[in-house]
Amino acid sequence: MDRFAPLVARGLNVVAVLPLADLLDLAPSLSHPDFHRLVLVGSTGSAMWTSIERRGFADVDHPVDAHAADAVAAWRRTLDVDSDVVWPRPSTDTDSEAAPALPVMKLGERAGWGRRSPLGIGMHPRHGLWVGYRAVVRVAGTWPVLREPPAVHACDSCPDTPCVTRCPVSAIGRGKGILATPCFEERLRPGADCSRRCVSRLSCPVAPASRYPDAQVAHHQAFGNVIYHRWAATRVV
Repeated sequence: MDRFAPLVARGLNVVAVLPLADLLDLAPSLSHPDFHRLVLVGSTGSAMWTSIERRGFADVDHPVDAHAADAVAAWRRTLDVDSDVVWPRPSTDTDSEAAPALPVMKLGERAGWGRRSPLGIGMHPRHGLWVGYRAVVRVAGTWPVLREPPAVHACDSCPDTPCVTRCPVSAIGRGKGILATPCFEERLRPGADCSRRCVSRLSCPVAPASRYPDAQVAHHQAFGNVIYHRWAATRVV
């Protein structure tokens, strides 16, 4: 059986395997004598959200995180080598605050999952803007390396940049990703279309078949809105 089949069955259908030793320049804290490979786990398309709904995770507080954690834990039990999850850390991990932040997107770049787009998120060569990072796991043994082949960055040849031009508050495309204040002020405006979906992200012509379903898009938007609202409430003016 494909060692990643249990993940794919739960909609965690984007996987990379990288030599751990080649990543220590990005994250020295990953070094460990017992582990030799780093596995990046992601998702694309509708498969993960379908699994979330089928398995009852849609009703929990953090359905994506809870489902991914459960799926990765079940997958690790099928392995014949030792493994540990290095991202995301459980909220009960007493060392999580002291541990250095893991540069997950940089690890994704090493895996060929794409460079940053004007929106600040990665542009995957096959799935466009529709890949979510779900877990990073260290494993023992020397599994074959698995990464995306070199590819042209789709943003470099995009003639119309609809992600920039269709943003209703011009919050995209100034070299810094999304400008948070105008973006979220619009998202939090009563009746705003952006409260449930990102017009800029949806306007990207790359990989339409990999787009998340509407319910998942709405979930991510709503979660982001809550986080921003909490942050804005604590700002000192």
